Amino acid sequence: MSNRTDIAIGVLLVTLLTWAVWEAQDWPARTRFFPLAIGYPVVAMAVMHLAYSLWLGLRPPVRGQASQEAEPATEAGPPLKPAVVRLRTLQISAWAVAFAVGLWLLGFKVGGLLIPPVFLRFQAHESWGTSLLYGFVVYLFFWGGLEMALAFPLPPGLIARSLGLYSFDSYLTDPILNLIR
Repeated sequence: MSNRTDIAIGVLLVTLLTWAVWEAQDWPARTRFFPLAIGYPVVAMAVMHLAYSLWLGLRPPVRGQASQEAEPATEAGPPLKPAVVRLRTLQISAWAVAFAVGLWLLGFKVGGLLIPPVFLRFQAHESWGTSLLYGFVVYLFFWGGLEMALAFPLPPGLIARSLGLYSFDSYLTDPILNLIR
């Protein structure tokens, strides 16, 4: 990617992220917590990326060395065939849709417990142990970090809601919580 493209993307990101954080300032405290907690660090990273891109673009080239735009990207390896690029694009698009539909149908907690391990096992070729551990950590983040610690209720998902259930996992977690209390 050329340095001009890097700078343009950096300016666009800083502008959009700054606008998003600015808009969230007037929201109610509970609503603005997540956008601001994520927004400020992401804006800072985007500004650092833009500053680095500008620094690369403004510094004079080292004598005896070709400009950065003329250097081929040897680290990335040979260019990919269009068929491979198309296949990978379709795969990641399908997984993005699968994540969205899965979270919509199962809810964040149960979807976070089940969907990432499936992706890690079948697409990323991780071991079952690593995949299941990751899914369990995602579940604990949603359940413990958002619902229990911050009292931020997560939607149960379309399937549980249509069955009149609070959440699929509440039938397992509620008795455990009652034993602890």
